[in-house]
Amino acid sequence: MLSALIERFSASSAPAWPRINGTVEADSLKLGPVTLENAVISLRVLPTGAEFSSIEGDLLGGKVHGTGKLTQGDKPAYVFEGELESLSGPAVCELLALRCTGGLLNGKGKVELAGFTDSELAASAKGTLHFEWRHGAIEENSAAQIEIPKVLTRFDRWSADATIANNTVSLAPSEVQQSGRKASVGATMTFANPPEVSFAGPKPVQSAKR
Repeated sequence: MLSALIERFSASSAPAWPRINGTVEADSLKLGPVTLENAVISLRVLPTGAEFSSIEGDLLGGKVHGTGKLTQGDKPAYVFEGELESLSGPAVCELLALRCTGGLLNGKGKVELAGFTDSELAASAKGTLHFEWRHGAIEENSAAQIEIPKVLTRFDRWSADATIANNTVSLAPSEVQQSGRKASVGATMTFANPPEVSFAGPKPVQSAKR
């Protein structure tokens, strides 16, 4: 959304950005492969970039609440931090070319990235993500050639911490609870179109000794 405007303002002959405080509202805002519906963004434009004091909207059947910052340079640099509330598990899986059923997904995270294009943003992205998904299931799909760990074919709760770096999102650790038993499952998602997902595990989770 901002790349064309930033390129114009980033030219050596361009004046400094004007100081503006305001709110941007949009029925829909396309962000790469996803669309933020009913978006409301409170922002402050500075000579060196912009601050987003509030980012609110509907995303994948749920809500997103966040803040962010844009710093002007050779390439625009972004920092975003926020929470994901009650996202549809099947809708999230569809982005990853997976077929899922089940309940809602909640998460929170922080990401830093820079660039004008999708490939530049993906390659530069680094950050952390935590999510929790309750009462879900990932379906086996031989056509996709992805082996799904048995514990993920139906689970009570899947909780994970993820690291974003080197064009990938890696889950470590990741705990799956199924009928009172717990196991650790690894997963890696590589940014592509569609993203490439692979799983490893599971391994039993050892209870702490008393």
